[in-house]
Amino acid sequence: MSPKKKHSGDRPGAPSSRREAGVKARLIEKARKVVYQTPEVRPEKVARLKEAIEQGTYKIDSRQLADIILKEWFPKR
Repeated sequence: MSPKKKHSGDRPGAPSSRREAGVKARLIEKARKVVYQTPEVRPEKVARLKEAIEQGTYKIDSRQLADIILKEWFPKR
């Protein structure tokens, strides 16, 4: 029995691998453009939060806030 012959696409750096890398690179670039075009501040959300704060209806879940802070300051290694 002879060993199975690999196709050129099975080797790193083969044409199909480079093609896939090119597709991934284009997708990443497209995602970056979307992120950069998305405003950092969303006025409609800010307005809703501001109104809730002014009306005294905005509530903060202190446990959830503490969890977020702990995860940010002490990430698992």
